[in-house]
Amino acid sequence: MNDDTETTPQARSGDGGAPAGTAVRPRPVVPDPASLVPVASQVDAVSAPAVDVVTALYASTDLSATLREVAEGMAHRCGFHSAAVSLFRSSEELEFVVVTGDPDAEEALRGDITPTSEILGMMSQALDWGPLRFVPHDRALQFAEHIYVGSEDEAPHPRAWRPYDMLMAPMRDARGQLLGMLWLDRPIGGLRPDEHQRASIARHVDAAARSVVVALEQHRLAEAVRLAGATRRVVRTVSAQKHRLPDLVQAVQEIVREGFGVDEVHVLVPDAFGWPTADPLLDLHEDAPAEPAETPPWLEPRTALVLGELADRCWKQQRSAICSAQRSAPGLLGSDEHAHLVEVLAASGCESLMVAPVGTGNEVLGHVLMVRCRRLDWSDEEADAAVDIGHDLGRAVLTARARQREEEASRYREQLMRTMAHELKNPLAASIGFGIVMGELLDEARPGIEPGLAQQLDRSLAGIGRASDRLRGIVDDLLAMARLERAPSLRSLTPVDLTAVVADAVTMASGQAAPRGIRVLGTLPDHPVMVRAESADLQILVSNLVGNAVKYSYPDGEVRVRLIATQDEEPSVALTVSDDGIGISVEDQARLFEEFFRSANPEAASAPGTGLGLAIVKRTVERYEGRIEVTSDPGHGSTFTAVLPGV
Repeated sequence: MNDDTETTPQARSGDGGAPAGTAVRPRPVVPDPASLVPVASQVDAVSAPAVDVVTALYASTDLSATLREVAEGMAHRCGFHSAAVSLFRSSEELEFVVVTGDPDAEEALRGDITPTSEILGMMSQALDWGPLRFVPHDRALQFAEHIYVGSEDEAPHPRAWRPYDMLMAPMRDARGQLLGMLWLDRPIGGLRPDEHQRASIARHVDAAARSVVVALEQHRLAEAVRLAGATRRVVRTVSAQKHRLPDLVQAVQEIVREGFGVDEVHVLVPDAFGWPTADPLLDLHEDAPAEPAETPPWLEPRTALVLGELADRCWKQQRSAICSAQRSAPGLLGSDEHAHLVEVLAASGCESLMVAPVGTGNEVLGHVLMVRCRRLDWSDEEADAAVDIGHDLGRAVLTARARQREEEASRYREQLMRTMAHELKNPLAASIGFGIVMGELLDEARPGIEPGLAQQLDRSLAGIGRASDRLRGIVDDLLAMARLERAPSLRSLTPVDLTAVVADAVTMASGQAAPRGIRVLGTLPDHPVMVRAESADLQILVSNLVGNAVKYSYPDGEVRVRLIATQDEEPSVALTVSDDGIGISVEDQARLFEEFFRSANPEAASAPGTGLGLAIVKRTVERYEGRIEVTSDPGHGSTFTAVLPGV
C-alpha cells in the first residue's frame, strides 16, 4: 500500500516514535509545508557520507562509541535527524544502547527497556519495506505506552511524518537470529519516504546493520575472552580450595570484581555452620569492616528477602536477573519488588545490579550480587558467566560444608577418644598396681601355700598382666588416634631421619621375633632419609607395620623391611614391609584400615590386638599427604608400602 494514503496506526519514539516510556517532550517547531523537501533529495545530497561506518567500526574498541558512529552515519546518509540502535537481551527485553540527533530523546531513551513481546507486536503491525519495517501512526497508537514522543504536532501535508510513525530495521546474524533493531526518526524533509527513497534508505540501513552485527560479534568475542579468564580463575580457586568458605568466597569476590568491572560484589550464603559473622548472611564485601556499624542495605530484612526469592526464581530458570530503573527482570521480579530494589539502588547511589544464584542440583544455597554505580548496561555474556560462577560456587559451598562437618566430627572423635583413654587410665593403673601388690604378697606367702593353689594364683596374675597390657595398648592407640585428628602445619615441622627410626624398629622387632625363630631383615640406605613429620608419628607408623608383620608370621619365617628414597619430579620415601605369614583375604583388605576392625580368620583373630594399629598407620600416612598400599596372598604373606613426601 502506498504510504501517501496509509492512515493505519504506527509506533515509534523520539520525535516520531521509538519504544520507551510515556514521557512527552517538546518537539522542535514543525516547518511550513511549503518548505518541506522530499527525502529523496536529502538522501541524494548525502550520498558521499561524512562518516564511513566500516572505518568507524575498527576505529574504536568501545562498542557504544562504535554504534554511535554507525548510527550517526546512517542518519546522515538516509536524511534523518535522529537514529537509534537497540539490542535484544537474554532477559526477553530490548534495550536502547545508542540514540543520536536529539538530546531529549537520548536522555529519555538510552538504557530504556521494552519487553520483546511488545517489539514483536509492533513488527506484526508494520508494513514490509524490504529490510525496513514501517509502523504508521494509527497502528502504533496501540503501543503508545511503550513509545517516546517528543510532541504531538505534525505538518499539514498528506505525506507528513506523523508523531507515532516508526521506521525500523531488524538486525539478524548469519543464523537468522534476531539481534536488535535500527531506528530512524524525523526525516529532514519532514515527509514519509516514497518507494524510490525507501530503496536508497534500505541500502544504507542494510550496510549499517551489517556493520553493527560485525561490531556485536567482535564485542561478544572480546567479552567471552574477558569473562572466560575470570571464570577460569574462579574454577581454579574453587578447585584448589583448602581454606574455610569465608576465605574462599573473599578470593572469588575479588576475582569477580576485577573480571566483571563492577563497583561492589557481595556473596551471600546462609551461615548454617556457625561461621563467625555478625549477620545471618555471609557478606564479604572487600571494604566492609569486620563488625559493620550498621546493616548493609542488601542485608536489610525486606531487601534480603526479595533478593533471596529472586535467586530462587533465577535458579529454576538457570539465568541471572538484572535490575535498574529501566530493567525490571520480567518473569523474575514483581512490580513491587522491582520498585523496592530501584529504591535501594538510588539510596545507595548506584545505577543497576545483577543477581546470580548460587546452587547445585535442586538446591539454592545463596546468590552473588554485583552492583554498578556508574554504568547501567550488563551484557548477555556477563549474565551467562555469572550463572556459571554460581554453579562453581555452589559446589564449593557444599564442599566447604562437608569439610566443616568432617572437622566437627573430627573434633568430636578426638574429644571422645581422649575422654575414653583418660577414663580408662585410672582404673587401669589401679588394676596394674593391685596386680603388682598381689604378686608381691603371693611371693611372701608362697612357702605356706599349697603348690597347686600357688600355680593357679600365678596363672591368674599372669592373666591380669596380659589384660592390663592389652588395655594399656588400647589407651595408647586411642591417644595416638586422638592426636592424629589434628592436622599439623607441615612447613613448621623439623625434618626427621626416617632411616634411624626404621633401624630402631628393626632392632626392637628382632628381639620380639627371636623366640619364634622369625628373622627381621632390614635393607636401609647408608645415609639419612629425611621426612618432614613428627618423630613420634613416624615411630608409631614403623613399629605398627613391622610389629604386625612379626605378629602374623609363621614360626621360623622372615620379615623384610626396605627403605627407598627417590628424587623424581617430587622427592618421596617408600617404606616396604613384607612377610611370609598368614596373609589377608580380599574381603578383609577392603576393611583393613577401618578402626577396630578384626579379621574373622581364626589365625588372625587368635593374635592379640586392638584393631586400631592399621587405622593409625593410614591416618599417619594421610596426615603427611602420603599413601598406604597393601598386597597379599592368603597363606603366603603380605606386603605393606607406605609412601611419604621426601625433603
